[in-house]
Amino acid sequence: MAELTHLFGSARYIVILLIAALTLGACDLIEQPIEPGGTLIADSVSQSRSATVRPQGTYRLRPGDTISVFVFDNPDLSQEVSVAPDGRVSYPLAGSFRAQGKTLDETRRILASRFSSNIVAPQVSVSLRSATSYTVFVNGEVLQPGAFDLQGPTTLVQAITRAGGFTAFAKRDAILIYNPASSTGERRIFNYDQFVSDPRQKDILLKPGDTVIVL
Repeated sequence: MAELTHLFGSARYIVILLIAALTLGACDLIEQPIEPGGTLIADSVSQSRSATVRPQGTYRLRPGDTISVFVFDNPDLSQEVSVAPDGRVSYPLAGSFRAQGKTLDETRRILASRFSSNIVAPQVSVSLRSATSYTVFVNGEVLQPGAFDLQGPTTLVQAITRAGGFTAFAKRDAILIYNPASSTGERRIFNYDQFVSDPRQKDILLKPGDTVIVL
């Protein structure tokens, strides 16, 4: 009889543990409360979408930028180098060439072509280590308007996040982007709501000096 009582007691203990585990799992599924304040920040959907833009792909090098070059199976040839004030880069086995205005992929292809004189089928990758002053301005209906000195290529959604996100009065479907230094005076309109809801809508890569106005 004592053994039977012990068996039922153990079974009851196991059932209690299972109920506790299921309760904790359900708690994890409860939606987190929205922070008070009545403002809207750039959400996780827009941030994850923005992260897929890969701004380095269209970024063009400028004097003062530093790139990191990796040559597979050649550690001595893998190093960092800066774009000189005259817009040129000097690199071992590649000599000197103009890098200003070129994308990272264009720079990679130049290096690979020049390395091929000494290395069979060189495998080269180039990434942006740091950029010169990359200032953009975000004004209007954002929580922290102002000038932002960024470390490298930045998209519109990322810039809005840096500015603290939208206020409750922001017109998210008509965000204005323009650059006072542009010779064309081009002005662009960005629909944030459409970006969030439509995967085909692309984020905008900002240029140094761009001004973003959230009405």
